[in-house]
Amino acid sequence: MITSVLDYVSYHYMEDIKVEDLANICHISETHFRRVFTSYMKMSPLEYINTVRVYMACELLETTDYTVSEIGALVGYDNPLYFSRIFKKQTG
Repeated sequence: MITSVLDYVSYHYMEDIKVEDLANICHISETHFRRVFTSYMKMSPLEYINTVRVYMACELLETTDYTVSEIGALVGYDNPLYFSRIFKKQTG
């Protein structure tokens, strides 16, 4: 059940992903999905999405000449300040 969600996030990390949409993929309620996901992954669905986005941002930082704001937009963050805050939190 969780594997299909992980695959979905891997292919759609740059889009606006709602936890409700992920729960619908599993055909369970959002509350139950959050519990199952957190139990299995040891992080919340939002933390996982942010982890995937930051990982992809690191890849882009190393391999392209895009600005930080451009990379933030490419990995799914509309707000450059929010992207910067999440990136610093995840990477130190």
